[in-house]
Amino acid sequence: KPVYYKYIHIYIMSAEDNNNPYTSFQAGVTATLRTWSALKTAVDQTWGGTESATKAEDLRRTIFSHFDGQSPNPKMTLYELEDNLGAYMEEEFGVVLEDESEREVADLIWRMYECCAKGDCALANQVVMDAIQAEELLKKSEVKSVIKNGDDDDDDDDDAMNDSSEEQEIGGDDNNDAMNSSSTTPKNEAT
Repeated sequence: KPVYYKYIHIYIMSAEDNNNPYTSFQAGVTATLRTWSALKTAVDQTWGGTESATKAEDLRRTIFSHFDGQSPNPKMTLYELEDNLGAYMEEEFGVVLEDESEREVADLIWRMYECCAKGDCALANQVVMDAIQAEELLKKSEVKSVIKNGDDDDDDDDDAMNDSSEEQEIGGDDNNDAMNSSSTTPKNEAT
């Protein structure tokens, strides 16, 4: 697996070892980005090219530079964070976020920073634990991604259908259920 996926475990161990609020915040951000389905899909599918994992790591480091733990106030506003996340996904991965998930991610990062700045690491620690549990469940369930593995049915009629439904598979359906709350469309596949 790319190095990007290993960072969550490094930060989890660091957060548990010294109980530093900023380290807990970093672990929370890492877990948030690691489980953000838009970014995860972009990295897994190398929509940012062969450097997709590096681009995801660069995003993480950029967030840390603006939320550096030196003051209770970040170096950017919540709205700037939202805009920067959306712009980064579009510029680096060619992904237009139709579900506005960048707002949810920005809000979570912002709230974790506020809480950790006050010494309250509960939210960040919960985000990390949720990410660990989700990863373990995915491994245990042996679920295979439709995007990664394609359609196992050899029926040629399905190929024509897959071409027209590929965007829906990537972006989810209009129900916005809890299991698939992210909708992404690669720029080069948008119609």
